[in-house]
Amino acid sequence: MLPVSAVSLLLVYPIVRRLGLARWAAALAVLAYGLSPISVTMMRQIYLDSFAVMWILAAFALALSPRKHLWHHTAAGVAAGLAVLSKETMLIALPGVVVALWQGTAKTPVRAWAFGGFAAGLVLVGVFYPLYAILKGELIPGPGHVSLIGAWQFQLGNRHGSGSIFSAGTNSNSLLRSWLFYDGVLPIAGVAATLPALAIRRLRGPAVAGALLILTALRPGGYLPAMYVVQVLPFFAIVLAGVVAVTVDRLRPRWLRLSVAALAAAAAAALVAPQWYVGDRRALVSHDNAAYEQAAAWLDGGGVPDRAHTTVVVDDVLWLDLVDGGYQRDRVLWFYKLDLDSAVAARLPHGYRDVDYLVSTPAVRQDPGSLPTVQQLLTHSTTVRTFGSGDGRIEIRRVTKETL
Repeated sequence: MLPVSAVSLLLVYPIVRRLGLARWAAALAVLAYGLSPISVTMMRQIYLDSFAVMWILAAFALALSPRKHLWHHTAAGVAAGLAVLSKETMLIALPGVVVALWQGTAKTPVRAWAFGGFAAGLVLVGVFYPLYAILKGELIPGPGHVSLIGAWQFQLGNRHGSGSIFSAGTNSNSLLRSWLFYDGVLPIAGVAATLPALAIRRLRGPAVAGALLILTALRPGGYLPAMYVVQVLPFFAIVLAGVVAVTVDRLRPRWLRLSVAALAAAAAAALVAPQWYVGDRRALVSHDNAAYEQAAAWLDGGGVPDRAHTTVVVDDVLWLDLVDGGYQRDRVLWFYKLDLDSAVAARLPHGYRDVDYLVSTPAVRQDPGSLPTVQQLLTHSTTVRTFGSGDGRIEIRRVTKETL
């Protein structure tokens, strides 16, 4: 993930500069994005969101290109298409790129050509995945096969909601608390800066992207995944640095501007730096994957007898460990596929009763309501071993004999 994170950080600087802001503001955005403990923590994980963020930032940088070449605008469409293909929810931020392109081509005769090039790049790249689904006969839902539209329906409408982010006890509220545990500065300051940024013309593009992502997270009936915050962090950093820069630039006289800038820098050094040092140090030295490694070692080290004839349901992280450890490939099942892939469901003619073990991880427990077979496995199984504690624990659960 290091190259992906590095490219994303490097792209923030030219975006801020192309918004017409000073070098120090661009540096502030890079530092805020790169040093926030939640960024350091989340950007190290292998999430599709991080790849999508890299491409959407590239789209912004190209859309704001001062040279206004047609190939820049076409490349912006290509990058936006790659962002959406990397993570379909990045489609939410796409209007921000359109606003940036509109403002970047203001008062020029090439605006129509710019949008034509952008649309061409976006469509030509974005059409490949649906075309692939059509060629495989997997575009439209139907019996006996998975489908692209069916996957979209599940992602956008069929999953159980995470509850209101403001209601204590809901999954969304717990997720918000976990984000703020890592860093309460950038998320809160970014939300606060997004609202005034919408009124500042030069900041409107990234502000629109950030605002739409915020509104999506606030849906009371929507589903909120743990890695969603990755998508909004760069926009928080950009609008925060932009609002600070615009506010400082509007102060008169010069001595007042310098005094306010010095005071803000001192406050950040005194209040933010110590918190971020502790958070960054924790992110760099803590072993958050210890429970996963212990569970994999137990499963591969003989904890489960007769692994060649044992059916195990796991998440996508441990799937590779078990297959590499000698379990039969067709007997190691990714939990999502039990209810969403008819070919996998066909391997279990008696449903959950054909499963021997369930490895319960945070991912498995996050959304069982929309996956009936997973819910049945959680209900009709007993814990054999537990690794870790709290919400991050991993449980090896044996399907009880009474249910077989």
